[in-house]
Amino acid sequence: MSQPPVVGAPGGRAIGYAAVARAIADGTLDAEWLEEGLAQINDRVDLADHKMMVVLALLLDGGDALPEVLREGMESAILGFRYWMDERGTDSMCHWSESHQVAFSVCEYLAASHFPDRIFRNDGRRGEQKAARARARLLDWLGHRFRHGCNEWLSGTFHAIKISALTLLVEHCEDEELTTRASMVLDLLMLDLALHRFDGQFVASAGRADALLKAFPARSEVAPVVASAFYRTKPDFVPERPTSIFLARRRYRIPQVIREIAFAQADHLITSSHGLTLREVPSEVARSRELDAVGRRDAELNLFWAMEAFTTPESIGPTMEALDRLHLDQNNFLTPLAPFRKVPSRRVMSALVRSLNPVTQGAALERANVQTYRTPHYLLSSAQHHQPGSFGDQENIWVAALPGEIQIFSTHPGSTLLGGGRPTTPSGWVGNGIRPDVAQVRNVLLALYDLRGRRGYLEGRRHELSHLYFPAASFDETKLCDHLVAGRRDDSYFGAVALNRIEMANESELVQRGLVTGWGVMVADRSDFGSLHHFVDYLRRCRLTHVRNTLTWTMPDHMHELTWGGPLVVDGAVVDTDYARLRSDWTQVGRKPSVIEVAGRTGTLVLDWKLCQRTQGPGVPRT
Repeated sequence: MSQPPVVGAPGGRAIGYAAVARAIADGTLDAEWLEEGLAQINDRVDLADHKMMVVLALLLDGGDALPEVLREGMESAILGFRYWMDERGTDSMCHWSESHQVAFSVCEYLAASHFPDRIFRNDGRRGEQKAARARARLLDWLGHRFRHGCNEWLSGTFHAIKISALTLLVEHCEDEELTTRASMVLDLLMLDLALHRFDGQFVASAGRADALLKAFPARSEVAPVVASAFYRTKPDFVPERPTSIFLARRRYRIPQVIREIAFAQADHLITSSHGLTLREVPSEVARSRELDAVGRRDAELNLFWAMEAFTTPESIGPTMEALDRLHLDQNNFLTPLAPFRKVPSRRVMSALVRSLNPVTQGAALERANVQTYRTPHYLLSSAQHHQPGSFGDQENIWVAALPGEIQIFSTHPGSTLLGGGRPTTPSGWVGNGIRPDVAQVRNVLLALYDLRGRRGYLEGRRHELSHLYFPAASFDETKLCDHLVAGRRDDSYFGAVALNRIEMANESELVQRGLVTGWGVMVADRSDFGSLHHFVDYLRRCRLTHVRNTLTWTMPDHMHELTWGGPLVVDGAVVDTDYARLRSDWTQVGRKPSVIEVAGRTGTLVLDWKLCQRTQGPGVPRT
């Protein structure tokens, strides 16, 4: 594949898709990247919806300037695409994940709105009919994200796709309600980026994260969005990247209070709830405003599959029904589900899942209660008690960040016997084979790994260890002992005490072996400890023990006790980790809200879902 073209004025300022179209027309920009994208759309390969977003942005912004032959090729691809799972086709596109649902639906809505009287070849519907279908799905998707947040919680990769899709919709939608509601959810995604911005990057515990981007957030797909949203220096405009849609925005404006949050100094504690539990799905389906238009069966499926919940006892019945009804059995992502198709009833399927304990249950992204503690010197973020002992997939349960793009995190390396076209996760640094029990209080975190649970169907080798990603070369100084590791970067410190002996596998990997392992983590700065030597001396006086399923970290001044599957107790008091929708110095929002208010010194933002009102106002003085 050819290298993506970079278009921009000096300094990398984005110039937009209309200018791209003119550059293609006058021959100053090669269109090979666009032709390759159209081929992927026509071949219906995975991520074709991302290519379609770019094609629509180019057509809607600059179609009149494009050469006729190229424009006709774009229109043919748009009119022949498979926009949803119920349309005919046996390709292996993934329509169902949370980010793909909104990307495909935005593409269908805008394509159909642009060609309202044309027949779309794949399903024979007129554009006007397809626009109505996509509108109902979008309103349903938007309503769920407003009420309970994202299943793919705080994921840089997938926030980037959702932001790109919603920006495309806001830029080109003529439906006032749809535009307003899309802008409201876009505001909330931007609020996530602002609240969890550290050292210029988006850093947080995440529902889905790959190894490279966990270690180097500046390379994340969302990095140019952060740069464009909050910094004067704009990233290069690369037209084939979906995030360039956000860089080229004209209609959407980031509320002032969100900009304020991004640059706030001092220390800030953020707690938030993201997504649903599997048991909450039926009640959420019942209250959907778009239930009649979407249909109960599809509304339930969309929620389960947005959670990547295919083979849990709650979702296996709808999954198998959908595979037959929608003819998805040949989709490469879904081939591991084939054995379950022979089971005769939902009740038997659920019982079979409980008996087999398939590793595919780990893909389910259930509700996450996330705490992030952010200071000018460090950030610590984690999902509290997130399904400990269950199989994992792509989640990043906890992460610590120091200046200089230093990221530290631990995992239990996983392996599966799954085939098909799905990514090979969990793996060494992606997700967890078995999820740990993790809990945090501001700058202190406990992570307990217990690998003694029963094995599961299609589980690979269970590695009897946990390991810590610790990029020693990036620190100014480090200290490694048998049960302790610490490092300093500028005035920021990271330290971890291990339950078992630490082995150094390589320059960035520290291993702790055993069926039960534990890490006690602390981040601090020079105002707490005058030097790394003093910080290490403090950690040496801490004791980490494990007795009767409880990991206890005894410090000179505090005691933290984490019981497997139970609460975190600090100095005898139980810590509440059942979080509201969002709590911070700027927000106090209960779970499943109808109104979200963000208040700062420079502005306020009120999002009223029931009234479909997005209102910005003056700031609130702080005492």
